Order: sequence, then structure tokens, then C-alpha cells
Amino acid sequence: MEWFGKSHKSFHFEMFSASHLVTLAIFFFVSSAIFLFRKKLNGDGWRRLEVGSAISLIFAEILNHVWMLVNGVWKLGRSMPLELCNIGLILCILLLLTRKKYIFELLIFIAILGATQAILTPALTYDFPHFRFFHFFYAHMMVVWVALYFL
Repeated sequence: MEWFGKSHKSFHFEMFSASHLVTLAIFFFVSSAIFLFRKKLNGDGWRRLEVGSAISLIFAEILNHVWMLVNGVWKLGRSMPLELCNIGLILCILLLLTRKKYIFELLIFIAILGATQAILTPALTYDFPHFRFFHFFYAHMMVVWVALYFL
């Protein structure tokens, strides 16, 4: 269970390392695919994917709070979803579930500016294959991808 532990000594993250570059390649590949196949992604046939994505994001965020509690790092002032990307994640979930235009209008700026910057220059101490690595990149990439999908 070291991949879910508190220590990052075995999982020290370095920006633009192999794991970061592979993650960036995945990010740009999927982002490009969303753009290239945008006409096929249009319509109501994708509703199950939208709801499933929202559920996966809720599950990932709950698991993140479980990790913080298990490892004794959950603190009220630090763990509440008050950072820009946390707010973006909540908006992302709401958009996937409701499809409300005003939520998209808020999310697009957070996604394009905030989440993309976080993906390119992450403030992260845990590298692949630690849980925090997966949570960080999954959450941030999904915020951007959902915004692109609804664009």
C-alpha cells in the first residue's frame, strides 16, 4: 500500500520528468481528439459518458479526502475545496450532471487558464505511480477535457 501512503520519498516528482512528459502527451492527445471529433461528440448519445465521468470525479475526490484522513494530513483550512482548480472540479461535476450554460461559462476560464497551467507546471510532490499523482492529473485533465467537450 505504499502507493497510497504519506511518504513521497519513493515517489519524488520532478517537473518534465518521463512521467510528467508522458502525462502531458496523453493530455495533448486527448485534447486534440476532442477537438478533431467534436462533431461526433455533439448530441444526446453521450449522456451516459457524462454522468459516468461526473461519478468518477466524485469518487476520485472522496478517495482523495480518504487519503488525507488516513495519512493524517486533512486540515480544515487546507483541505476544503477553495482553490481555483477545486472550484473548477465542482463546476465540472455540476456541468456534467446538469448541462447548464452558466456553469460552462464559469468553467471555461478556470479550465483553460488554471487547470492547464497546473498540468504544465504542477505543484506536486508525488510521482507515478502514487495515488496523489493519479488524482492530481486526472482531476485537472478532466476539468480541461470537460470544458473542451462542452465547447
